[in-house]
Amino acid sequence: SINRYALSPFLSPYVNPKDLAEVALNMQAKLELDPAAESSFEGNTSLSNLQVKDPETGSMKSLESSLDLDIAWNAQKLDIRSGTLKLTPTSRAGNTLKISGQLPMVPSLASKGNLKIESPSMDLASYYDMIVGNGEKETESNADTQAVSQPQPAPKPTALEVPLGVMDLKIDIGKFLVRDLAVEALQAHAIWQTNTVVIQPLSITINKGTVKGDLTMDFTQPNWGYHLSFEADQVPLQAFTDTLDPSKKGQVSGMLSGKGVWKGAGLTEPALQQNLNGSMSFKY
Repeated sequence: SINRYALSPFLSPYVNPKDLAEVALNMQAKLELDPAAESSFEGNTSLSNLQVKDPETGSMKSLESSLDLDIAWNAQKLDIRSGTLKLTPTSRAGNTLKISGQLPMVPSLASKGNLKIESPSMDLASYYDMIVGNGEKETESNADTQAVSQPQPAPKPTALEVPLGVMDLKIDIGKFLVRDLAVEALQAHAIWQTNTVVIQPLSITINKGTVKGDLTMDFTQPNWGYHLSFEADQVPLQAFTDTLDPSKKGQVSGMLSGKGVWKGAGLTEPALQQNLNGSMSFKY
């Protein structure tokens, strides 16, 4: 059990230390080691009574979080039997995220792994408020702080040789909420296979507007080849602006639609000029 006095230095950048009246961190764990066979770990970590001010009402809210983890491993693989993150539930979401899968302990071109992340609903508004506040921006009076550093040239990427055969990642989030931003039906399937990545499908609904896309990247090329396509239909801009800057809530409106296809290699300016091909169109 770790109390507010130990946690205050770590949480003070995000919350007022005076509000940490009862905050506590509790941990429990069970570890079994067997070098000749399978080892396992079961643990729970919980953070409770974290007080955060609501930027709209000014009232204090109590936030809690917990992480349950059950894993096992041997010389060949790490088995994430279950991992569950629980945040304070709200009227909009249950705030439970689960992760499971298997990862190779010794990656090789013959190794295989998989990972699955899923949640029926997540509402992170209160945690977002804790980190960014109410959106008010502080102005710097010192002229020295206004100096803009000169951008450094981007390094030229080189071919990757990652000793990993196949890695399969699936993400399925029913609903993801941050203030006025509502992301629903987030589904993504990414496969890493011998230094190439394919993300297909990638689909989300943002405040009733739909976004679909797919991405292929080839890291075996010195400049990293890629192929990207996307299509957006009736995505409301107000949801983004109201979430990022509540002080200007309602000042931006309109729907954004568009589609695009790009194919190329390299991320530096000369590589983009030489290799990038495609088309893009938007409608506002």
